[in-house]
Amino acid sequence: MLRARARALPQSDSRVQAGPRGWRRARRAKWLLASCPRLHSVAPVTAERADVQAVIDGFTAAWAHPNLDHFMALLHPDVLLLQPVTKPIHGRDAARVEFAQLLGWLPDLRGTVDHTAATANIALIAWRLAFALGGKPYELRIVDRLVVEDGLIREREAYYDSLGLMIALLGRPSGWLGYWKYRSFLPS
Repeated sequence: MLRARARALPQSDSRVQAGPRGWRRARRAKWLLASCPRLHSVAPVTAERADVQAVIDGFTAAWAHPNLDHFMALLHPDVLLLQPVTKPIHGRDAARVEFAQLLGWLPDLRGTVDHTAATANIALIAWRLAFALGGKPYELRIVDRLVVEDGLIREREAYYDSLGLMIALLGRPSGWLGYWKYRSFLPS
């Protein structure tokens, strides 16, 4: 039955090679596009406010070439940093300690921003963090939600696959010691 349908479609149709699940995905995607006409043409979104765009640009530059002072220049004195696996980080001083530990654990850390969107004082940034984990390259996909106040990051909440990161770390025992020191399980 599936083969008969596949023969009836032109060979350029990507669903031909996708199998039964591909058919369901194609139907779902077709329905989504039909019900949301705005999804047909997605253009890059720039911030409505200059201060939000400046924070996005600063974030992009800071992660491209990580430097503790670049990170601190972006943060509000009463910043709140939220991310999986760690306790909330309150204030610029606590953030400085966290970033210093992170850069100590992963000195080759580099971030690449893929997409941004902003509205009012909120920015969403989809980006990739690349580093060596236990001597092997690793890439972590992250989405950050930034709340901007007075041209600085007042709140940052990061969303990423923390389980995937932990599984990768478990598979690379040479990275364990550095992680334990970073998380303050061991003295530095």
